[in-house]
Amino acid sequence: MIPRSSAAGSFIWRTRQTGAFFAAITDQRQFIDIIGTHLLKSEVCFAGSIYCCVFASFNTPKCVDYLNTYLEYYLTKPDLWFDQGSAMKAIVYLDKINGTNYADKHLINWIEFIKNKEHWEKEIKTDALEKHLIVIQTVRNTPANKTLPPV
Repeated sequence: MIPRSSAAGSFIWRTRQTGAFFAAITDQRQFIDIIGTHLLKSEVCFAGSIYCCVFASFNTPKCVDYLNTYLEYYLTKPDLWFDQGSAMKAIVYLDKINGTNYADKHLINWIEFIKNKEHWEKEIKTDALEKHLIVIQTVRNTPANKTLPPV
């Protein structure tokens, strides 16, 4: 019998975050569907925010589709406090750099979703996401053969 963690992937959020982050910094877009499936399933806490960041770094139509699908479903579930904020930030950021307006179709559901969440901000700010994306891009652009200084 195959253990569940081997058959379905790790259920440890740190493992999932690390895998997604390394997919981003090594530009491994072949993992978009795996990351997207994990985002939509929302099986573990803390991982979804990294998935959204990775999708913003990849900036492909498929990544936008996963973010939109996530928001279409999870913004209608006000009792499920998952990664809706991270997904909104990613879609707002992608709208800004791509000249699209996908976030507009989610705004009414966003306002309704955060209505009873006093610590969630109505305004969607992408500053922190953009800082993470700079880190990803910086590491991605570092030559692989460059040696790192000793710690």
